[in-house]
Amino acid sequence: MKNLILIGIAYTLFVSCKKKTAEDTSIHTLVFTKTTGYRHESIDAGKTMFRNKATDWNLTLTETEDAGTFTVDNLKNYKIIVLLNSSGELFTDPQRAALQSFVRNGGRVLGIHAAADAEYNWSWYPQMLGGWFYSHPEIQDAECYPVVTDHAATRNLPDRWKRKDEWYNIKSLQTNNVTVLAVDESTYTGGIHGGSHPISWYRSFEGGKIFYTAMGHTTETYSEPLFIEHIGGAIEWLKSE
Repeated sequence: MKNLILIGIAYTLFVSCKKKTAEDTSIHTLVFTKTTGYRHESIDAGKTMFRNKATDWNLTLTETEDAGTFTVDNLKNYKIIVLLNSSGELFTDPQRAALQSFVRNGGRVLGIHAAADAEYNWSWYPQMLGGWFYSHPEIQDAECYPVVTDHAATRNLPDRWKRKDEWYNIKSLQTNNVTVLAVDESTYTGGIHGGSHPISWYRSFEGGKIFYTAMGHTTETYSEPLFIEHIGGAIEWLKSE
């Protein structure tokens, strides 16, 4: 009987350790979708994409539109913050300070599309994200191409990737952005950057890691296999040390 009890205790500890290990290796990720500016209909599709890929990408997701979750202590629970089409004025001064602390303590930020159409009264924000939204032409087809072909976000993309989106023009572009994907302005109308037009980039910033893509306006985007591959690669890079 004593041996059976010991075996039972050992098994319980084994199962508990397995569960703990699984929990500890999952990347806790905050998906933030607050809008006070234009609200994209594609937000729900974006959240669905993250839910569907959470297991493959090894993410534990928390979804919120409450900027009150941006406190120094609460953000310590997350490794990645996804700014999923969040737009307009998003944060109070203490919430801004919490995001700065998160980044400066090694946090990772993934900005998607309208994340660049936000916080125009906060000069630190485009320095962190890599730029601000300036303008866009009508939604149309265009061709993208990898600039950095060996990055996780581009290594599985074709040499020419034709797709439809709302192609953002960017202002306050930061000089140390590393463009991984560009859109060829000769394949659509309304670009202002002259030929090679940065559309996705990564950067290190104040101790943190940042990845931004200006793609992501349409609902259909979030079910496109190549876009999902692109975001999965961004997540892979953000998770890496």
